[in-house]
Amino acid sequence: MRNTLALCLLWLPILGVSLEAREFEVRLLKGNEKSGYWGTDEFQCYVNSLGVIRHVSVRGTKVFRQAAALYTLPYPPDAKKAVRTVQGEGGKGRGLTVEPPEMSTRDERGTRIFEFRHVVANEKVLDGEPLCEIKQKIAIEPLGEIHVTYDIEWLRTLRWRMFSHLLIYDQETFAGRPYLALAGDRVFEGDLNPGPITECRIRHKSFDRLTLRPEIGPVHIVWQTKANCSFHWAKSIQLHFGPAAVPTRGFIYKGSKDRIEYTILLPVSLQ
Repeated sequence: MRNTLALCLLWLPILGVSLEAREFEVRLLKGNEKSGYWGTDEFQCYVNSLGVIRHVSVRGTKVFRQAAALYTLPYPPDAKKAVRTVQGEGGKGRGLTVEPPEMSTRDERGTRIFEFRHVVANEKVLDGEPLCEIKQKIAIEPLGEIHVTYDIEWLRTLRWRMFSHLLIYDQETFAGRPYLALAGDRVFEGDLNPGPITECRIRHKSFDRLTLRPEIGPVHIVWQTKANCSFHWAKSIQLHFGPAAVPTRGFIYKGSKDRIEYTILLPVSLQ
């Protein structure tokens, strides 16, 4: 057995296989578990105690300014103006919750897992009563996959102007680069050149995959659940998407449930 193993090791360099150890663990690079940069020697991203992912980079090149954050606008009863309630914008003012979300993190065979429980509320809407409950999970894998899931249950019947998710790409990295969006049997492709707003957007499509091709290699987003997506690049490069069944400027009823689930695939080496 030992002779066979020794022979295999001798043949690896001849076959062009490197003996250099591959990094198979996402580790804390800077900060702490509640506010820190996580990754490997090839990529990193920042995750905080509110469940927001920002500052994603690959080999020193910025990819996403923001890779996970919910943007919601509930209407107080009988009000004409909705109230901005956004993940990552603090607590009582414009934040997603009045109280900080519950948070836990752990390692699972090299993958870093974060779990959050958000009770969405705003003191300007029904005096801060809970509007919906969200269980969020983030899984960061050492091969550059970032999985994000939001399981949502609405606790009140209420009208919402918007209930969506926002990703912001780095402008310098992606400006002028090719894109490809797959939505069912439709294909959208072109280059991310600035121009008039009406010519620099794809609106209200259910994307299966969106691929952008910067110099460092392709960056994919793949959806595991149906989502209503809008992609814009007139000034900044942004991707909005929310649950396909949730109406815009409409009522969401108590007891309704939905899920947002997607995966970011970064151009990280497999060797």
